[in-house]
Amino acid sequence: MARFVDNFWEVEFNSTVGFDIIMKRLHDGREACKEYEKFLKERAKAEELYAQTLIRLTKKLTFKEEIDGTLRRSIDEVIAQTETIGNSHNNMHQRLLEEAKKVEEFRETQREVRKREEELVKKMQSQKKDSYSRVINSKKNYESKCKEADQAEESAFRARQSPNAKEIEKLTNKKDKTRSYAEIADDQYKAAVDALEVTRKDWEKQMATFCVKTQALEQDRIKYLRNSMWVYTNVASIQCCTDDKLYERMRDSLEKCSDKEDIDSFINSKRTGSAKPGNIDLIVIYNHTNVDCFNCKYKKICIHCQITCVLVGTNLYH
Repeated sequence: MARFVDNFWEVEFNSTVGFDIIMKRLHDGREACKEYEKFLKERAKAEELYAQTLIRLTKKLTFKEEIDGTLRRSIDEVIAQTETIGNSHNNMHQRLLEEAKKVEEFRETQREVRKREEELVKKMQSQKKDSYSRVINSKKNYESKCKEADQAEESAFRARQSPNAKEIEKLTNKKDKTRSYAEIADDQYKAAVDALEVTRKDWEKQMATFCVKTQALEQDRIKYLRNSMWVYTNVASIQCCTDDKLYERMRDSLEKCSDKEDIDSFINSKRTGSAKPGNIDLIVIYNHTNVDCFNCKYKKICIHCQITCVLVGTNLYH
């Protein structure tokens, strides 16, 4: 496996490109953790809403008009198992919230380590940059003093041809003084370079440590999110299996539902009898004369209209 410590250096002395790239990866990884955490919370919210809807539904439906029988027992089983499914999904909602909390804690732990390592490297970067600036300034000063010493030495050399002894002495003293300043500047320059090299090695060591630790952080993050998503998948899968077992109980009850048995039970408990009402005899007697009616066994004519419709055993008059 490739390593951060071998791949995020820069030739330019004060460059922080490699460091910045790693830090961006860590920050992006932190945002990914936040998004996954949000996903778990939203998924848990969906489970909670689904669970509450199922439970509320089972409380509304009573089927109180359905008589006792195999169908009623199947209905009761479907309602009971639906409520159990709702409670089970509510448990899944709690489990997902717990997993989201773990992701948050993991993210915060990583943030603390990352921040500590980041501050250490930034501190060394600042020291290295300051040391580098001192080297540049001392080098400029050294070059300037050397140039002044060379000029003073050249002037003193030319003055040896002059008859003016005071001028020669003056230029000679200046030559010696500028040469002394140049030597001091040289010492300062060398000290700055040495100090920079010490700082550079300290920075390099700190940067190497940073690379190792941040790679470990990134590897841990990838593994953790993978494992957490595996947990999520298992939780959802187990929930599906649980649901299927509960639905299987419903199926078992429905298999026992018998229209024949329920019809027989209803008839046996509510029957009124098998005898039907008898026929009603209709007697129509019509005669235009006062003779006896051959259709009427009573041989009587209605005294009012000569048309008689008489029920057997009733009054002969309309």
